[in-house]
Amino acid sequence: MARRASTPPRAASSLPEADALAADSGQFTPPAAKRQRRSNMTVEQKRRLCEKHRAEPKLTQTELCAWAKLEFNLVKAPSQGGVSLALRKEHLYKDSVGDQLGGGRKKIRTARHSHFDRVLANWALERLSQGVVTSSLIREGGRALALKMGIEDTLRFSNGWIHSFRARHGFIKREVSTQSALVTSEASNGLSEDPNQLLPPVSTNLTLEQIRDLLVEYETSDVYTVGEAGLFFRASPATLAKGEPDEEEARLTVLLATNADASDLVEPYLIGDVASPPGLEQRGFHYVGSSKARLTVFVFHQWLRNFNARMASSHRHVLVLLDTAPSHVVGFLDLSHVRLVVLNPLLGARVQPMYCGILMAFKSKYRVKHLSRAANQLEAGFAEIYHVTQLQAMQWVAEAWQQIPSDVIKAAWKPLGISSTVGALDANHLKGALDKLLYRLHFNGLVAPAVLVDSLWENDVHKRFDEDLFESPPENDQEFTLPRQEVAVPPLTPEEKRKAYSTVIHDLERSTSTHEPNLLAVVLTFLREQQLG
Repeated sequence: MARRASTPPRAASSLPEADALAADSGQFTPPAAKRQRRSNMTVEQKRRLCEKHRAEPKLTQTELCAWAKLEFNLVKAPSQGGVSLALRKEHLYKDSVGDQLGGGRKKIRTARHSHFDRVLANWALERLSQGVVTSSLIREGGRALALKMGIEDTLRFSNGWIHSFRARHGFIKREVSTQSALVTSEASNGLSEDPNQLLPPVSTNLTLEQIRDLLVEYETSDVYTVGEAGLFFRASPATLAKGEPDEEEARLTVLLATNADASDLVEPYLIGDVASPPGLEQRGFHYVGSSKARLTVFVFHQWLRNFNARMASSHRHVLVLLDTAPSHVVGFLDLSHVRLVVLNPLLGARVQPMYCGILMAFKSKYRVKHLSRAANQLEAGFAEIYHVTQLQAMQWVAEAWQQIPSDVIKAAWKPLGISSTVGALDANHLKGALDKLLYRLHFNGLVAPAVLVDSLWENDVHKRFDEDLFESPPENDQEFTLPRQEVAVPPLTPEEKRKAYSTVIHDLERSTSTHEPNLLAVVLTFLREQQLG
């Protein structure tokens, strides 16, 4: 085989910022280097391929190849090896910003300091919600963050760095025409009916009547609610009853989503305060590590983009209801198949389905699982009866979510007028189960079941604006193992108990060093009665 002639190296530009200026002006100079073979799927298409695989896990990789060719109108189907590689790198596509980088992008360039990159991106997203984020502002924030993290000597914050950062996270310049600006200002609530509007708007500050009118345009299967629950996953009833924040308490933040007819309970998205170990995605969990298990704008956008890709793969256009929260910054987010409605705080507290029974049912199901194990451990003579690993808790979360009765979910939509379910929630049944468990754990009459499922300080899950969280989540492999099967200590036989009492009594009777003979007499009398009993 003849070798290709080598290509002379590209000449260096005479101006330091020539490449950056060329990029800003939209000019493109074809490289002289030899062309490399590249995948025929873009990053966003690979993300949708992964979502298709999750939605229909029984599809073979060969069938996924054929699906991708038809779905994305490709010249030829991707190879089976290419599909296999895309599925193995699913976590990388979840961290990308998809269509915001342009439909032709086929390669992901990871940052040198990935944790620094994510924290700075979240910092910039928070400020983008307040106004325009400039390159100089990102540089300034990056330098301050690098100093806090002790990596200031490893980053130069050059023009090339700022260009890559902006592209990687979708901070790109968008030209807005005067006419578009006028339409935006006239439809500040997001109810624009402009036929040229390609991206679904974000609707805010709607009245209950406007929301109900909007819901009429969708099938109940295409209307979703999203909410988050904090979970002290190994807390005892006594800890939950204290009502005081405990920074050391192990916690998870659980992001949940379901549609109005309960036909699609989206897999829980879990945020913990320890780093994700390798291979966790392959075990069926959606998990991300975050300082103090906080939900950030960056992580929430990541979930929304994955959800949008899932809807795109199913050719569905859906409506999603959100409550107002520090991490729900979505006014500038472009989603092709998802329309967002952000409820104002007063209205959301009354009509958001997650707050109308769904989250309470989820937490009740989880507490029943955790306290059932604790009661069994107590009765078997174990110590540390409430301790479970994070992996065990994550499994219980997945099970509890899928076990919520469909009637509970449907009834939670009644305040919005799209549910005819009148049946009582299974709250009474769950309350009875929790009452029995509290009795077995000797908390009967001391802790109310409501404390176990409705704790305000447990639900403090959102990172607040300017909250200083830059620590990298630590690794802890012990949290991702299942609890070992302990051997219970067998109870003593009556004969063994009598012998034990006899030994103690004999030792006390021979003791002459006591300074309180009356107390010793009382103790000996009590022990003899127990021995005879």
